[in-house]
Amino acid sequence: MKDTINEQLVNFKVTINKFDSFLLNYGPVLVLGQFILSGLAIILNALYIFLSESPKMITWAVLSPVYGGILLALLAESIAVRYFLNKIPQTFSKIWAEGLIKRTRAEKDDIDEFQKFISNFERELNARQRLYIGLPFATFGLVFFWITGHLPYVIDAWFHEVDWAAKIIITLVNFFALFLPAVLIGYATGISAWKSVVTAIHVRRFCKDFDLVIQPSHPDKSGGLKPLGSLIFSLAVIVIVASLALSGMVILADYYSFPNTILFSKASLAISILLSIIIFIWPLLSAHERMNIEKTRMNLLLVDITRRISELEEVTQKNIRKMDYRKRQEIFSEIDSLKDLYRRVGITPTWPFDRDILLKFATPQIFSLLSLIGVAEPIVGAIRSILVTISGNQP
Repeated sequence: MKDTINEQLVNFKVTINKFDSFLLNYGPVLVLGQFILSGLAIILNALYIFLSESPKMITWAVLSPVYGGILLALLAESIAVRYFLNKIPQTFSKIWAEGLIKRTRAEKDDIDEFQKFISNFERELNARQRLYIGLPFATFGLVFFWITGHLPYVIDAWFHEVDWAAKIIITLVNFFALFLPAVLIGYATGISAWKSVVTAIHVRRFCKDFDLVIQPSHPDKSGGLKPLGSLIFSLAVIVIVASLALSGMVILADYYSFPNTILFSKASLAISILLSIIIFIWPLLSAHERMNIEKTRMNLLLVDITRRISELEEVTQKNIRKMDYRKRQEIFSEIDSLKDLYRRVGITPTWPFDRDILLKFATPQIFSLLSLIGVAEPIVGAIRSILVTISGNQP
């Protein structure tokens, strides 16, 4: 039966659909390919300007720092998504291998329940509902980038004035640099959002439905449940990357004086920061409640430890003249041992993550908050003044 569970975990698929698997697993490669396509677009632009008698008509948005920033953000997001998806089966394999689920006398029932949980988890990750989110996101991505112009139009109103060769080039570059990436980005975002929500729900359900083994003195400083905390942190990183990208968008919009973009970016940034906090905390609340119960039990143990230390000290004080050296040393050793136990019990964790994970989560949020409240504006103003001074122009 145990071999069956191990085999089930090894064969656990976060993506069954081949297209989804290709898109999510090779996302970083696809984004790098987009960098190459953008470079080719710039080369085509340069060649056309060099060979054309009317170079004025070409307008390339790929040269925009906003476009470059979006590609960098997509590269980071694709890496974060792939890392998160790969971590799902690894986490539950580790939980099972380390025996973090309490076993009852009816061990067969425990195994059956865990198998059902894993099967339901895998099935919901790959449910058809993912398409109900992915396809609308794809449409939204295309419409949004078309309206805002943050992906390259490649050419503007002069399209009808150019010759057929330029029209072919323009059409191809528009397709590969605008239409196709927008659709794929939107679809991948929707699929990732579905899998993220399903994972958050199942982690919360797992912590609530299964009797977990909480080890107050575990070396991971998370009661032995750090794999769960690490999984949810990897999920939160996806939103944190989006927050950092929006922070950069706020700075760029401020630098280039785009008030509408600043307003949109700040509103999106506020939502993203709030969402990252919810994603990081909500799935782990059930584990937090269980760990609080264990903390309460440990606090009762502290009373017993304190009482025992007092008893031993009283014995040594009453028999200070009669007690020999060896007996006194034995009592002192026991007292020291109890004090060490008191210290260990006293630091029983109440969340399934340690200080390192918390710092990794909070540090980038500080930068995002500074961008949101406008602290970055003086920095942008200083950079603009320096560039104006270097160029020799007046502000």
